[in-house]
Amino acid sequence: MFKTFNNTLDLLRVSWRLLNTNRTLLVLPAISGVVTILILLLSAGVLSAGGAFDTTATGEPTFRAADYLMFALIYFVLSFTVIYFNAALVAGANDVLEGREATLQGSLDAAYAQLPTIFGWACFVTTVGLIIDRIRAGGGVFQVVSWILDAIWAYATYFVVPVLVIEGVSPFDALRRSTSLFHDTWGKQLVANFGFGLAYLALAFFVIVPVVIAFMAAPALGIVAVLVYGLPALIGGVLVLYTMEGIFRTALYRFATTGEASGGFSERMMRGAYVKKEDRGTNW
Repeated sequence: MFKTFNNTLDLLRVSWRLLNTNRTLLVLPAISGVVTILILLLSAGVLSAGGAFDTTATGEPTFRAADYLMFALIYFVLSFTVIYFNAALVAGANDVLEGREATLQGSLDAAYAQLPTIFGWACFVTTVGLIIDRIRAGGGVFQVVSWILDAIWAYATYFVVPVLVIEGVSPFDALRRSTSLFHDTWGKQLVANFGFGLAYLALAFFVIVPVVIAFMAAPALGIVAVLVYGLPALIGGVLVLYTMEGIFRTALYRFATTGEASGGFSERMMRGAYVKKEDRGTNW
């Protein structure tokens, strides 16, 4: 357990150091977040004007075929936006890991160079996402099936964006390549030893606890705490961790393809990020 925890701290420290010396990378997920919010607000306005949120006398939504098509289009636009800026982040992180300075223009240009494949991958992601959502809507056992499918999909697509950006292959080739890289390097049965999830939980704790204490003291003080501390800390923390995770994922991809660690990460860190289930006892 201590080896796992120490490895997690080491990975976080190296990711933070790389980010701290290349803060331009923070701009990419920030732009992605702003664009995503604008898309959601615009979409909500269009759907509301079209009556998509109207309900019947029984409270049931009155979705029409056109509304479902609009939902699918919004899903695609959001997917494309996230993938595009993730691709730019990967390009910038790859520059950093190769010892070059990452620039905003260079990162965006690298993503733009792969625009057709990013578009194709966004179409594929949207289709799979909508299918899984429909399965989940069945409730009961279908929800369990959707959770399993989500996990398999996350495993299979872990390296897709780095492969698209760095290798410049087609979306389907990128999916096959991503699955193969993860399988060959860490095995089929995986238990994550890396703790970005723990880092996000820690962030939530340090944001929520002070806000709750402020609300317990006085509702007005709680509102001030949310506006002055809670929201800025949460947004800033998520932005930093998301960028650090992008750097780490790119480093993992480079390790999976070359067998060599880079950017200050060691081979021990890379191999300890994920372990085979049957080897779990040797790391815990």
